[in-house]
Parts: sequence; C-alpha cells; structure tokens
Amino acid sequence: MQTRKIEVVASTSSLLLNSIQDNIAYDSSIETNFVSFEIEDFVSSKSKIDLFIIDSTINYASISLHRIKTIVNLTNVPISENEIFFKLPFKLARLLTIIHDNRISKQIFNSIKHQWIYDEQSSTLLNGVDKIRLTEKENEVIRCLYLAKNNIIHKDDLRQKIWKHHIDSDSNAVEIQLYRLKQKLPDNLMQIKDNYYSLNII
Repeated sequence: MQTRKIEVVASTSSLLLNSIQDNIAYDSSIETNFVSFEIEDFVSSKSKIDLFIIDSTINYASISLHRIKTIVNLTNVPISENEIFFKLPFKLARLLTIIHDNRISKQIFNSIKHQWIYDEQSSTLLNGVDKIRLTEKENEVIRCLYLAKNNIIHKDDLRQKIWKHHIDSDSNAVEIQLYRLKQKLPDNLMQIKDNYYSLNII
C-alpha cells in the first residue's frame, strides 16, 4: 500500500508560489500544499512530508525533521545536514527538476504506526530518537510487505520474491532471517502467524 506523496511549499513570496503553481501539473497522487503562515503548525500536522521547499525562517526545533524526506532550503539559515541548499538568486528550472524527480521516485517514504518513518532509500526506520538500520534483504522484506495487499503475504510468496528460492530450499535459513528481522523491529510491527507475515503500519 503506497500512500500519496506530500509536497509542501512554505513561502511568503507570492512570486515563488505562483511560479511553482504555474509550472507543475496537477497529479491526483500528489498532495501539494502552499503555505504562507503558521508553517510550523502545518508541517507538524503531517505524518510525513516527501518534499519540503522553504524560503521563510521558522522555528525548526518545533519540527520533526526525520518526517521530511527532502528539504529544499532557499533561506540563508542551515536546516539539516541532508538539505538541498540553493544560493540566491537561483534558477527556477533546477527547482522544478527536483520537484519532478521527487514525484517520479518509486522509493517508499511513509509513516508507520504514527511513530516511525520507513525510508526505503536510506534503508532505515526512524522515530526522531532511534534509528534502525536495515540490511539489503531486510529492506526488501519491509518494502514487499508494505506494498502487499493489506500488508500481508504468505511466507512462501515472500521467500520467492526476496530470496528467489524454490519452496523447499533453505527454508530454515530464510525463516531464521525473518525471525531476526521481527526481533529487530519495534514491538508488534511485524507479525508471523499461520505461515503469513504481516506489517502493522496503522
């Protein structure tokens, strides 16, 4: 299950807001927000934000930055180590390219149980305090469960998708890896029952 991407453009500049609005196409799978005031409250109301473009100085201490995948900083104040910083004046075309690339990215960045953020690109689960690093195979398992119908999949289908094994091959080794992943994750996030694996994301 992939949720809608969320874009937030935070600015008091009507020129910037209008320039972006006039140059991006409507997409029903994207939630695009243009915010000019009470930016901190608006950002805090979102469980996650895929793209955050800002040219206004705000109180970043009140914002959970781990819930934001990509920050485009148009101010002169550093926000995050991983931000994309623009020196002024900047070219609108570069900003539109970042928006486009974010929209077409298939990598998952979503909230889980309202506490954790699953970031497929960095192979991590984050909650602002703790960071759980996933191996390549663990990351594939979480992605597979996230995209599965109702976030549940039979263990044989999971093994076939991730390990490309036949039904009878190395079943114990695979099940041990899956059990270790379950133990590594927050309590009750991953369930194993009656040959099915499920991910509790709500």
